[in-house]
Amino acid sequence: LFVGFSTFNPLLLANWEQLKQFDGIHTGFPPALQWIPTIRGLFLPLHTYLWGLGIPIGTLTSICILYFFSQCIRNKKINSEILLAILWIGFLLSYQSIQFAKALRYVYPVYPIIAILIGIISISLWEKIRHQKWATYSVYLCYFLILWWAWGCTNIYRKPHTRVQTSHWIYNTIPHGSYITYEVWDDAVPVNLDTYNSSLYRIVGLPMYDPDSVNKWKAITQILEQSDYIAITSNRLWRSLYAIRNRFPITSRYYELLFSGTLGYTNVKTVTSYPCLIPGSLGLADTKTNLSPPPFSFTTTNNCLLALNDDGAEESFTVYDHPKVILFKKTIPYTQNQLFERIYGQQKPANTLR
Repeated sequence: LFVGFSTFNPLLLANWEQLKQFDGIHTGFPPALQWIPTIRGLFLPLHTYLWGLGIPIGTLTSICILYFFSQCIRNKKINSEILLAILWIGFLLSYQSIQFAKALRYVYPVYPIIAILIGIISISLWEKIRHQKWATYSVYLCYFLILWWAWGCTNIYRKPHTRVQTSHWIYNTIPHGSYITYEVWDDAVPVNLDTYNSSLYRIVGLPMYDPDSVNKWKAITQILEQSDYIAITSNRLWRSLYAIRNRFPITSRYYELLFSGTLGYTNVKTVTSYPCLIPGSLGLADTKTNLSPPPFSFTTTNNCLLALNDDGAEESFTVYDHPKVILFKKTIPYTQNQLFERIYGQQKPANTLR
């Protein structure tokens, strides 16, 4: 951090300056595009409540903060340590919420403080209601909901990683030598396994993050003409690029055509590892993908009757340890010109396209 005792490391300052250039709605840094459509002041608290803390503990946290706030309004004395803890939570959450980048991990330092405050208010309330008949049942219900939610979320770690599951399926199903695309800046499948190697397939990347242009889509459609399968191994690209359709109009149309099955490719495999609250299956798995997913929704999968669809959760919550993997198989062999016409030709290009 420092050179000697008084001056900042010049390399550190240069790195900070470079990182600062990634901020803002005009950024061209691919991982930063996800933040452009998010709402400052709302996005981070909402996703911290839904996914960072989870709804049971998030609700307890909200009750806890409201309780102490009401105590302040009533001019009741609050322990200085508790007041300092509340100010710390409010400051960090507020500060990070108005930044351009709003990752859940940026507010991790408030989690231990939240746990302490919940413990304090729980003991305080228990002393007041423990003689009520319903008090014990209320406590048991809270315990159950917290543990149930945690158990459901840890379900994602009780099975192989989704890209590993997909890779097993590919090695056992797709003929060796097939042409499989992936999206640059995301991971490719299949991954290397004990007895298999990805070199058994021809794997090539699609430069989806490149600005929309004629040259970009000529290059992509040339690849698509030769490809047998398209692999999308997380929502990293399609969700952020489709959310800023005014900046990526052609890319957005590509995703619309691909996901609707009108690009000559059919969805043949979808692998998810959603948090699961009720395991089981009735053969009613939901395999549809909403290009504009809500922050939170319920769904069903092949092995879960009630799953938490986190397609709309803050990106880093899903793309590393349980990304949704979708494989599309070519069913109509369109030529490059036909693909280009379907993707680019029917879209009115923005003024920036050339």
